[in-house]
Amino acid sequence: LNTDVPTIFEYILGIAWYYISEENINVRKSLNLTLDADLLPLSHASGGDGDIIVDYGDLTMMLEATLMNKNAQRRSELEPVIRHAANLSINQINPVITVFIADELDNNVLNIFRASASIEFEGTNVDGRIKGINIFALKISEVIRMLSKEIYVSKLIETICEYSINNAPQFINSNWREPMIEFLFD
Repeated sequence: LNTDVPTIFEYILGIAWYYISEENINVRKSLNLTLDADLLPLSHASGGDGDIIVDYGDLTMMLEATLMNKNAQRRSELEPVIRHAANLSINQINPVITVFIADELDNNVLNIFRASASIEFEGTNVDGRIKGINIFALKISEVIRMLSKEIYVSKLIETICEYSINNAPQFINSNWREPMIEFLFD
């Protein structure tokens, strides 16, 4: 392959998500990668859109993938993930869930993602506003675990919906994610 490691990671994640989605998605349409004639990746998603956007009919899921360690996530991933989630949510009729996927997760970034459900956002490259965005995070090892245990996207969506906060501002504790992961793998 004549491409970089982050592009290969997004490509492999797209294939993995095909199986997590019980083979019911169009991977080629979902990937925001440039592909060659053999459908191999050339370059990763441009800066204006999410990495992988999956249309499930009544729900849209955006995957934002990074290989940055947790020390770099706040500086390099926090703003783009929130911006992409807000812009996509404004443009969609159906609900949008964003899933941030990284090797390790920074708790401060996760807390800000969680708090984003209680914040009104304005579009940056689209007109409009959205009252709250839903961003959840998974470690790469948890995606692998979902594959190996045959835990499908329906269970992930159920988990996120079961534990999502309402629109009223709430204090966000650093351990808010643990019960969700336990529920997902239960």
